[in-house]
Amino acid sequence: MYYVKKGKKKDSSTAAKGIAFWHALNRDFYLLTDPDENNKSLKYYIRFELTLEQTDDPRITKERMDAEIKSNYPDLLPCNTLQVVKKIKSCSESQKIDQDSTAGLTCGVTHISIKRKHAENGILAAHEIGHTLGLRDCGDVGLMNGYNKGYSIVFDSYIKMILEYSFCCRENKRLNHYDYRIPKGTIHCRNKTRMEWPGRNPIFDTTILNRSTCSEVPSGKIPGW
Repeated sequence: MYYVKKGKKKDSSTAAKGIAFWHALNRDFYLLTDPDENNKSLKYYIRFELTLEQTDDPRITKERMDAEIKSNYPDLLPCNTLQVVKKIKSCSESQKIDQDSTAGLTCGVTHISIKRKHAENGILAAHEIGHTLGLRDCGDVGLMNGYNKGYSIVFDSYIKMILEYSFCCRENKRLNHYDYRIPKGTIHCRNKTRMEWPGRNPIFDTTILNRSTCSEVPSGKIPGW
């Protein structure tokens, strides 16, 4: 869930563009389970079901919903906020923001801010939403490049990170509602040419599509939980 302020059309439009990016990837990736004792594997297609809701005060609404989640409502999804702002504020007193180079920022894994002049940039919105899904900035030529290059490739290792994050990492450890039902296996992409998004796209070599330069997260194999 992504909460935006009611009446703020730009906030809603920006969030919708970012969400549309992820929805466009539905069924492009799948998890192929490790063979069972009969040497059979199952294929699970990855589907994103991100939702947008307008509210009078996104942060207060999120805090209320988070409180309900803590009160043992395991089927509720983690909540996030998105706002379009004139100036990006830092996540902490010790953090310094370069206003000239910072187009967007996600604080506390769930609070997204996007600078007004970049509000129409769907790739940027998708990048920040990626942080709420458990992805971190990377130095590759993909969507999560941390230098606002406008890259739009989604690597299979990104999907691997999202699945891992949904179970065991950071905020979602206590919010996850999948329990132990994500099986061991490997992530695959059905159509590598679909890993682009209309707009500015990088020139890329298809030999690098199955790897990521994100440290500590090799492409492919998902550990058992």
